[in-house]
Amino acid sequence: MSFFAYLLRCEGGQLYAGITTDLERRFAEHASGGPKAAKYTRTHKPVRMEASWEMPDKASASALEYRLKRMTHAQKEMLVADPSAARGMVAESLACATSPRVLMLGNSLTTSHGLPDLLAAAIDGEVAVHARGGARLSEHLNPKTRLGAMTQAAFASGGWTHVVLQERSDGPVRYRAAYLRAVAALCEQAREVGAVPVVYATWAYAPACPKLQGLGLDHAGMHAELQSAFAEAASMGAAVLADAGTAFFESGEDGGLYAADGVHPSTTGAICAAEVLARTIR
Repeated sequence: MSFFAYLLRCEGGQLYAGITTDLERRFAEHASGGPKAAKYTRTHKPVRMEASWEMPDKASASALEYRLKRMTHAQKEMLVADPSAARGMVAESLACATSPRVLMLGNSLTTSHGLPDLLAAAIDGEVAVHARGGARLSEHLNPKTRLGAMTQAAFASGGWTHVVLQERSDGPVRYRAAYLRAVAALCEQAREVGAVPVVYATWAYAPACPKLQGLGLDHAGMHAELQSAFAEAASMGAAVLADAGTAFFESGEDGGLYAADGVHPSTTGAICAAEVLARTIR
C-alpha cells in the first residue's frame, strides 16, 4: 500500500503537513472538522490539497512528514510552487525509514531482560526507553513529571520513526477510558513529529497468577479484555498493533514465556515480545 505525504492549504493561508493512504478521503476528514480531523485543521479550515508525494510505506511517509513540519512557511511555499524540489527530502526520508529510530514509552514490562536492546538488534536501529516500574502512559503527557518532561522533550527534538506505547499490565482493564485517552493523545503527538505510533499489546497474567483475583477475571477473560482495549486504542489512534499478548496466550503458562511472578516476561518471553515488536516495526 502506498502512502502520501501532503501539504494542505488552510483558509488563513497556512500550510499543514500530514500523511494518508487516500488524499481525497483525508481532505474530506480534515474539512469536516470532526473527530478524524487533525487538531490543527479543526481550527484552521482546509481549502485544498496543494502538493503531495507518494511514498512506498508509512515509515518513509512519516519521515517526510516530519521534515515538512519542520520547514518554515516560506520553504513550504517553495515546494507548493515546485513539488519536485522535495527530491532531496524524499531520498532522506526513504533512507531514514530503513534505519528505525524507536522511542519506547512504558514500565517494567518494557525493560525486562533487556527487551529494548533485543529490539534494537532485531531491527538494526536505535531504541530509546522512557520507563519506570508501574508507570501509566498518561504520565508521558504531563511535563511536570519526570517521565513526562523526558518524553515531551523527546517529541520536541523529533527524529523518531516509531513510538511504542505500553500501558501498565492491568491499565487497559482497570482504567480503559483513561488508557484510550492517553493513547489517542500520544498517537497524535507521535504523528506530529513524523513517527508511526505502535500500540504494544501486552499479555494477561499467567493462569495461576494470584493477581487475577483482584481483577475478578480468569486468564482467558483478562486476555479478552486486553485484546479489546488494545484493538480500540490502535483504531482510535490510527496506530499499528504489536500483539505480543496473543503470542503469550497461545503459548500458555507452560510455554516458558512468563517469569515466576506470572506478570513479567521470562528471558524467553522478552525475546518473543521483541520479535513481535520487530516484525511490526519492520
